Amino acid sequence: MENDNQEQNITRLKIRADNFYMKRLYEEAVKLYVQIAELCDKNDNQQILCVVYANMAHCYFNVKDYKKSIEYCNKVLRIRYIKTCLYLRATSFMEVYHYDRAIKDFKNILQEDTNDNDAQTKLKICQDYTAKNKKIIQDSRIQLSQQSKFEDVIALTNDTFTLIYGDISNIDYMVSDVKPEGRFYFFDEGLSILIDQVYPKDNKFHDIIYNSLELMNSGAYSEAKRSLIEFNKTYDYNNDTQTINCTTTNEILFHAIILERLFLTGKAQKLLNEAKELFAEEIYDNVPQYVLYLIQKYSCTQLMKKEEDIMSLKEETNSFQNNLHKETIFFIDVLTVLHYMLADKWNEAHKYLLSLRYFGNTVYKPFFWLIFAKVNFFTYGVTESNHCLSLASYFIHETGNIMQICIYYELLCYKFGAMSSYILLYEEGEKIKQILCNTLFKNDNSTCTELLKIYDKIISPICHGFESTFIIPCPQCGGKGCILCYHNNSTFNETKISYAFNWAEFSKTHSWIHEPKILNKIFQSASQTIKIPANCVCITYIPYGLHDYGPILCVILSSTGVSNIQLDYKMNKSILWDELQSVVENVKLNEDLTFTRTLDQMKQLIDIYEVYIQPAEPFLSKMHINKIKIVTESDFYCKIIGPKIQQHQNQYYKKQNYCYIEYSIDHSHHNQNSIKEIYCYVVLYNKPIHFESIKIDSYEQFEKDIKLINWTSFDPSNEEDLTEKRYQLYQTLIEPILSILYENHIECIKFVTDGLLTYLPFSNLLIDKKEKIYLVDKFEISYVASVSYDQYMSPPEKSDTQIQQLSLFSTTVIHPDVEKKYDLLDENAESFPLTKELDALIEFFNTNSIHYEKPNKTTTKDDLTDYFNNLKKNNLPTVFHYCGHTEFREQKTETKYALSGAMILQGDLPDPLLYSTEIAQYDLSNIKLAFLNSCSTYRGQALVTSSGHLGLARAFYVAGTQCVIATLTTTFDEQMKFAKIFYEHLKEGETISSAFTASIRKFKRMKHDDGLINEYESPEYWGPFVLFGNGDMTISFNRLEN
Repeated sequence: MENDNQEQNITRLKIRADNFYMKRLYEEAVKLYVQIAELCDKNDNQQILCVVYANMAHCYFNVKDYKKSIEYCNKVLRIRYIKTCLYLRATSFMEVYHYDRAIKDFKNILQEDTNDNDAQTKLKICQDYTAKNKKIIQDSRIQLSQQSKFEDVIALTNDTFTLIYGDISNIDYMVSDVKPEGRFYFFDEGLSILIDQVYPKDNKFHDIIYNSLELMNSGAYSEAKRSLIEFNKTYDYNNDTQTINCTTTNEILFHAIILERLFLTGKAQKLLNEAKELFAEEIYDNVPQYVLYLIQKYSCTQLMKKEEDIMSLKEETNSFQNNLHKETIFFIDVLTVLHYMLADKWNEAHKYLLSLRYFGNTVYKPFFWLIFAKVNFFTYGVTESNHCLSLASYFIHETGNIMQICIYYELLCYKFGAMSSYILLYEEGEKIKQILCNTLFKNDNSTCTELLKIYDKIISPICHGFESTFIIPCPQCGGKGCILCYHNNSTFNETKISYAFNWAEFSKTHSWIHEPKILNKIFQSASQTIKIPANCVCITYIPYGLHDYGPILCVILSSTGVSNIQLDYKMNKSILWDELQSVVENVKLNEDLTFTRTLDQMKQLIDIYEVYIQPAEPFLSKMHINKIKIVTESDFYCKIIGPKIQQHQNQYYKKQNYCYIEYSIDHSHHNQNSIKEIYCYVVLYNKPIHFESIKIDSYEQFEKDIKLINWTSFDPSNEEDLTEKRYQLYQTLIEPILSILYENHIECIKFVTDGLLTYLPFSNLLIDKKEKIYLVDKFEISYVASVSYDQYMSPPEKSDTQIQQLSLFSTTVIHPDVEKKYDLLDENAESFPLTKELDALIEFFNTNSIHYEKPNKTTTKDDLTDYFNNLKKNNLPTVFHYCGHTEFREQKTETKYALSGAMILQGDLPDPLLYSTEIAQYDLSNIKLAFLNSCSTYRGQALVTSSGHLGLARAFYVAGTQCVIATLTTTFDEQMKFAKIFYEHLKEGETISSAFTASIRKFKRMKHDDGLINEYESPEYWGPFVLFGNGDMTISFNRLEN
């Protein structure tokens, strides 16, 4: 009797449910079908249950909940085969871009019915998409020595969920390696879907936002900005001050997304806040757009480190859940976890993660897995984080998301450090170096603003993470040596220190060395030792861009050095070398190059010649080239240039009285006072690197002391305090390593600095307060970009450069408005007599019969522009001396360089300034020494971690100048005497470094004009001067009679 009643209830409910279904009231129908399914389960009525599940699958399909439709199709097919359900499941798989699974279902349908035209058509669509997507993935893959296999990802997914959640029956996930068509594949799945909804293929912003975000994904910021400016010529993304005028919400959101990813978060946030009412008016017309607007607002506040309640974002988006994909809802939940992490609430973050109902494709959830790995590591340890890292690894290595790659390797560093797996730590470290060099460093310029910000926020912390992990003693043995260490005590500790030093070097070298002009200087040094006949060239081609796709750079090695010519083509690396395969010649290591193919022979190969050779024809014609050898990029750098660079480096470091002192500071801490130590490396000739960990009680106070010494205007009443600070800094930074310097008879120190130490005048540090002995009294002192770079560029032995051109520049009259703006008047409100220094130098050069060019005492911007342009044409070794006004804070944003500083020249308004950003664009490689004798020419408006000084001195160095003498602060009238003393020593055949140090020592002992002795003894007078770069050269001046 009871069964009869239940069957009647089932029949009654089914009639109602079917009526709702026929009226397309699918939600009401599903509610009744759920009740029917429960009754059928009790009665074990499989026949009706099968029909109910099938109807539910159709309901969910019609409301576009394709994942649920697949779920109920699966339930039907487990009971019995129904073709319509198999077809529905296949179509649902297509809708969620799982073409591989759809293909399998359509093939099964066609096995039963080969004439099903609909199945044949959809099968063809799926196969075409799959072939295309797999090629895209293959093209974009970052090649690593060990690549995760997709089969491993499937197995690992189940293991990971079981480990983390225990019961995984309620977890809704898929695993597929087929990249969704049209999605922003380099973002997390939920965000990718949302952006694709807001900017579909028929949207005018779709292509530009996709292309620019893809470029920024690999760090190619300058190229991204060029494409953006080309798309919208009315707005320049290089100009931080330009206002954006938008009329539609879609356009406003487009600009906000781009600005945030260019790290202009304040500007993006302002744009979004001003458009709040516009977005509110369109909430229900375009829910995905409004939700993306809310996420962007949160993202901006999070990047700016402002307090923001993530719950407000969740509350607003909760009401739109029916209009959003579940992957997007899950992404917003993960942002909540990020909120707890940023607030250092790791336990709350872990608890919230475990409460989430996971949804989506595990392969496209790198953001989630990286966050989960970090939370697990800081709460429960390595095991769970290891599984999460492995899952994240597959995605980020497929798509080349440079930010996520950096975070991934940072977490690997934590992991192997905790496990004391130093060998694995070293191997993984080498991988991330290779990836960064092949992507981020290859794709942009190191002084690009965005790349410096990435350096500060992402790369520098990673470098210091690896560095410090090698330095921290093994937790198992305390550094005494054990099985985990793999080595005995002394050898292993030396090895670990060398690994740590390599990371410090990597951080500093790559904040300088991938500047194109600086890189060319390395090549030029090496190329001069390669034997190439005057009428021959060796050529290779390099695609610069994302995943080895982009504009082609033609690199030409001739008897005069290395030259670069950019071709007007974009190409994939593999296609490039396929096309050139017939003309590529092999190279043997350490053998002289041979040239057999003539230029006329190349002209017969029309397709190759027109694309690859003809653009370089003006250069080849000028050099009278008639023979060409084309080699692969690998052979060019590994077999031709590379060995010569290494040979040059190995020859160099034989100066036993020289050493490098390199400092490294971890700037990744949100709270600067959490910095408790500075790493110090002393690099000596033919000896292991000496390491010292310098303890800091208060980093905040440490920075204040440096600023006091560097930037305080001289005040006799303040002299006692300054003296004490100079002595304290000596005790902190130099005294711990002083015995090493004396034991090795060091005479010359080259400092490699970090952070604010870049602006510390080491020459001023006081060794003996009573006798007033400073560091410069005991050692020659100079600054270099990095140990590696200095060894690449310095000559093996003393080299003498015959100067053909000594150029002197100054100004007489500055525009009154400019003088007022930059406070260029003396205490009597009069202009400084800038040409006085030039007159003193002219008198000195005349007296010593030194040839110089006609001095320019009224230098304008046009004068220097013409002069810099002619330097390369004239090809004369030059000394450049400037004594005029400068302003280190002034910055021009319309160029790609994040440099500040400008030379203030004569001329009318509006702009008589020549900016550092403009100087960096010239080729100043013929300037062997630039003496910038003005105020604060070594300083920049901002200092980014490990990225060196960013002022005028850097601009000259980037432009190719080998050595720069600059100033840290305001200079005084008496310092014109310093320049005269310097040139006196230089003309006697001393190296630039020796002449510079001797000048300071002599200047300290000089009598004042009134006869008082040691008037200039105070560092106030000589302390601001800094020598940066290759000071090992000697310089010979032309005589007047010649």
